[in-house]
Amino acid sequence: MKTRLFFKITVIALTLAVMPFIGKSQVAGIEDHPKAKERIQQLKKIRLIDILELDEASAEKFFARYNQYQKTVEDARANLKEAVADLEKNVQSKSSKEYSRKADLVVEKQTALANAVSERLKAMKSILTEEQYAKFIVFENNFAGQLQKMLMERKQKKLDGDK
Repeated sequence: MKTRLFFKITVIALTLAVMPFIGKSQVAGIEDHPKAKERIQQLKKIRLIDILELDEASAEKFFARYNQYQKTVEDARANLKEAVADLEKNVQSKSSKEYSRKADLVVEKQTALANAVSERLKAMKSILTEEQYAKFIVFENNFAGQLQKMLMERKQKKLDGDK
């Protein structure tokens, strides 16, 4: 019981600590703010431990595998970002000769990212119970939206306070 309370307090504290960076990170990209990225990852891990009700040994095992697959996801995301930037540069320079090839490359990188995310999800199935796995799938699909919602609420409170 004390552990769950500790996690909830930690989650709230991390959320408050992360919020100042999130607004900045959305403008320039989270990659440009390593502290914000790290804090968001810490928040995500704490929320996962809490939601999945992992003990210390299970959490170690879970995150060892999760981090292994997360690296693949991050690499795929970086490759996609690079391909989109290259296509965007091509569009801005109006050199239409390569539109199709570069657009196809972006689609290929999007598929690679989707596959990496799918593989990460599937890899967790063998180390979680059915209930934990279901909770994990739901969490992974909702985390970004929940983070954005917290940001919007924070911005709204700030706007209400400025009036």
